[in-house]
Amino acid sequence: MTTQTNTPTNNGSTATAPYASAGAQLGARVAQNVEAAAHTIAQGTESTAHRIAQGTESTAHRIAQGTESAGHRIAQGAQALGAKSEVIGDKIHEGIEGAKQRISAGRDTVADMVSDLAEQAGSMTDRIGGYVRANPATSVAIAVVAGIALSRLFSARPNR
Repeated sequence: MTTQTNTPTNNGSTATAPYASAGAQLGARVAQNVEAAAHTIAQGTESTAHRIAQGTESTAHRIAQGTESAGHRIAQGAQALGAKSEVIGDKIHEGIEGAKQRISAGRDTVADMVSDLAEQAGSMTDRIGGYVRANPATSVAIAVVAGIALSRLFSARPNR
């Protein structure tokens, strides 16, 4: 059986050493868990951003191929019309090229936005980790309150 001893502190009050040690250990574990969760969130955000960028590029490529294919068919039909077919074909070709440029610009914009999102997630992870290291007690309190809130939110309730 362990006995608790009260140790005098500088200001004359007493603190229970085992509880203080346990609190410090709990704070360190909570800080580690919060940092690990922030890191996992950042990795998931990066992975999602990468998949979005790949999907956007693939979709833009398919749209460009379909547009070009349709343009070629229209141009072939226009050539059958006779003397004006060359002018019509040129205008169609200009339209296709313009569509390709707009699709490419849109793909680049989405890729830039995804890259910015990944950078923000990394920055947020760094800020959370710094906050946890600088304020371990506050971090533990926030974790406890969040745990209680989530527990109540997801607890089973009888149907009324």
